[in-house]
Amino acid sequence: MKYYITNIALACDEASLIDPASDILKTFLAEIGYEAFEDNSEVSMTESGNLLKEYRKEHPFAPFACFSAFIQQSLFDENVLKATLDSMPFDGLHIYYNNKEAEDRNWNEQWEQSLEQSDICQELGITIDVKQAFGTGGHNTTRMIVNILKTEDLCGKTVLDCGCGSGILSIAALKLGAERAVGYDIDEWSVNNSLHNAELNAIPSDCISVLLGDASVLDGVGEQFDFVLANINRNILLADMPQFVKRMKPKGKLILSGFYTEDIPLLIEKAESLGLSRLAKKEDEHWASLVFGTIE
Repeated sequence: MKYYITNIALACDEASLIDPASDILKTFLAEIGYEAFEDNSEVSMTESGNLLKEYRKEHPFAPFACFSAFIQQSLFDENVLKATLDSMPFDGLHIYYNNKEAEDRNWNEQWEQSLEQSDICQELGITIDVKQAFGTGGHNTTRMIVNILKTEDLCGKTVLDCGCGSGILSIAALKLGAERAVGYDIDEWSVNNSLHNAELNAIPSDCISVLLGDASVLDGVGEQFDFVLANINRNILLADMPQFVKRMKPKGKLILSGFYTEDIPLLIEKAESLGLSRLAKKEDEHWASLVFGTIE
């Protein structure tokens, strides 16, 4: 499979913004098809061209971060990439990039060798076949949702995993006692990978199912769930929350993450407009998670 490498450098006068901006940008890039990321420091900075070099001449002590992002050539669209970079919600952030064709090699095998199972996976005895940067259990948002699930009584309960990715949240819920999980994702690779990871973890096939598509596939799901999980970006959460609510049992819970702390008021407002009340809030660095229940 052939890939492009997008070398990206971020620079900003305010040091505290660099790490959050880098993490959020990687999340945005994953949503448009990028599969893995490698931090390359000065290598990526050099690859990103003369613009950053000129910036560094004028601002020699300004903090920066650099990384390379990998995407299948068939999925690459430079206009979408530019729009994604332009959508970054940080003032005073400068982003420089270039693209090049990756050398022909088995990148998935290399990424698998370079990524370790997360603490969450080790704690629950989960094995995840790690082929991309997100969905391994190591990201703040995944950790928050799993930690919330650990406080819930999942025995005999049903779970809906929206945008399931690698299937880690479904698998974690089943390991914690859930009876059955249904997931969906717009990416066929994610659907296949979720089922593959379920098999790796000896999850019985009648305990998990994974659908291909966006939230509209829920129209064909004729049941409600005790727990609805969604670790997706803010805009998709806002758009799809009405579908999530329809799939909640009367005393069900909606657990959301994938957004940063500045988005909390918007998501609470949307949830309340749909008849939900906030039960809990968690923050991990600049990321956040919210738990909602129906108003009785």
